[in-house]
Amino acid sequence: MVKKLIKINPPEHTKVTALTTKARRQLPFRMLLEVQLDRHFSFKQLKTQDSRQFDLFLNKTIGRGLTITETETLFLRTTGPHGAKHVEQHNSVMQDVIHFSNGTRDFRIHGYYNYLGYFVLVRIDPHHQYKF
Repeated sequence: MVKKLIKINPPEHTKVTALTTKARRQLPFRMLLEVQLDRHFSFKQLKTQDSRQFDLFLNKTIGRGLTITETETLFLRTTGPHGAKHVEQHNSVMQDVIHFSNGTRDFRIHGYYNYLGYFVLVRIDPHHQYKF
């Protein structure tokens, strides 16, 4: 039997509609694996160079202690046929999925913010193949 480390009672509706500007400036960018990754865009699919690109993103964001605002300013992708966001269902809740790059042309990660302000990773797209 596994013991829970912390007890968190999520609100009934766990979609974060908007982190406040103040929270975005103060909260560190943090990443969480809360849902199963898309099977075509998971760790299993990564080659050595792809893993390095993911590690580079982690070093540039979490490794440097960037806030959510700083991370979004530097790495949030805002272009695409549907703009920066795409609505998808995860854990029976519709979420605004966004995507980040690590500063290179191809590499992307996709996810959404949960109610605690964590970026929930849903897919790793090392060659920018996923189309919204």
